[in-house]
Amino acid sequence: MGVGSRLLEWGVKKADEEGLDIYLDGSKMGAALYEKFGWVAKREFMDPDAWFSE
Repeated sequence: MGVGSRLLEWGVKKADEEGLDIYLDGSKMGAALYEKFGWVAKREFMDPDAWFSE
């Protein structure tokens, strides 16, 4: 298991233990990892640089 998988697994487990609802703000690069853990995209990915264009 890679570092990303371990971190995601840890975060989800902690949220479950605390009874918290969580969401994930991710990137296209990480989409396969998030989907592997059952996360589902609710909207398209946005270009972060678009927020800072003139």
